[in-house]
Amino acid sequence: MAKPLKVMIAGAGIGGLTLAILLEKQGVDYEVFEQSTVVRPLGSATGLMPNVLALFEQIGLLAEIEDISRVGLRMEVFQESLDRINSVEFEPYKSMQVFPQSRFWLELQFCGYNTLVTPRPDLHKLLLSHVPAEKIHMGKKIVSIEQNDHSVTIHTANNHSHTADILIGSDGAYSGVRHSLYKEMKDKGCLPASDDEDLKACHMSVLGTTRPLDTTLFPLVKGPYSKGDVIIGSNKPHTWRYFTAKGDRVCWRVDVQIEVASVADDMIRSEWGPEPFDTMEHNWRSFKLPIGGTIGDMIEATPRESISRVVLEEKLHQTWFHNRTVLIGDACHKMLPNSGRGGVNAILDAVVLANAIYEMGDSSSANLQAAFQQYYDERFPLAEADFYASRQAARLFAGQTWKDRALRFVIFNVLPGFTQRQIYAKSLSYRPQLSYLPQVPKKGDGPLVEQKKSTRYASELAKQKDDVAAQ
Repeated sequence: MAKPLKVMIAGAGIGGLTLAILLEKQGVDYEVFEQSTVVRPLGSATGLMPNVLALFEQIGLLAEIEDISRVGLRMEVFQESLDRINSVEFEPYKSMQVFPQSRFWLELQFCGYNTLVTPRPDLHKLLLSHVPAEKIHMGKKIVSIEQNDHSVTIHTANNHSHTADILIGSDGAYSGVRHSLYKEMKDKGCLPASDDEDLKACHMSVLGTTRPLDTTLFPLVKGPYSKGDVIIGSNKPHTWRYFTAKGDRVCWRVDVQIEVASVADDMIRSEWGPEPFDTMEHNWRSFKLPIGGTIGDMIEATPRESISRVVLEEKLHQTWFHNRTVLIGDACHKMLPNSGRGGVNAILDAVVLANAIYEMGDSSSANLQAAFQQYYDERFPLAEADFYASRQAARLFAGQTWKDRALRFVIFNVLPGFTQRQIYAKSLSYRPQLSYLPQVPKKGDGPLVEQKKSTRYASELAKQKDDVAAQ
């Protein structure tokens, strides 16, 4: 009889916690190791697209997520003068009008799910509540790993060691797991040259989520829908944006374009405390907002300990696994946040990897490599497409050059609606679910990428049926 599988997850972010919940559903023995000593309510808005909502419905979390979210209909794009440039529509994600100028038009229930705008601190808290507390170990910064054909061991900064069959690196763009893994591979001479290059920093952001606002002063934050706006600075490298959120709050962010520069992979990043932030924010306070007020008002309405600084880099790593270690989320594909696809891709990684682990059988080295390869083959092409889409979105919503302005003109004024609907159709057709739970029936009339059936799950269902018949 094969021994039970044991898994370690590095990082208790959105991707790591989602994977923990999925492994819990599978009955796998796992532990989560998080380098932070406490959970801090950091972050701005997270856009949950229909690609991942079928999964959350399948595992019984969709209603809870809807309860902390607002439906996103569109995002308006403005000049600094608050003259409107155009908008990006989210409503077609749920329904589409086909041939609307013809007398033969009809409206399709395209995918059956709204796009949800969720404050990241709220989503993180919800996911955390569904992982048993004893499975999460805080203050466990991984400084090195060791692995062989039989096991993988992590060594933490507090001189502790932990061993399992699989290590999953979900510890962000500056992943300690990836750093140690790549060092091991480089020493063996098997690391691709591109993976040895530093990340490229393109933007620096300051962001947060406000307390509930006074709706007599900010009436546009009310309502069942999320209002999202992007304001592109004039003659300055700044773009500021926000989404209104459940509880009459605002998830806001200020991005500053910087010269493309290398950021050392082992560079320590930390959130701003009150002292350095006070020296940096003064020239942003006057940035005006279409909902009324300024960025300064949003800063004052945000708990100081919840304001964070993030250096925004991008890099698509070629190596996602080696031996008994595998990477997900920002650890293997760091995307600029303008497209809202970073968190979605981490969740998609989690479900595909969970399915691959389920099908794996025992934890032999050969089985592990086959499972990780299966995960990589499904996820890499899609992550690569989203990586380049996020780069284009950064130009569209934050670019300051004449080429970026030309791109905005083409996208907003020239690209026909039919083409945009085709893009929506392609992006929404991929909605993977767990292969080892009953599938949520397809919603809507749009195309759907067929998911590979699990032979193991079919066999287990057949056995259960036989057992019932024998009773």
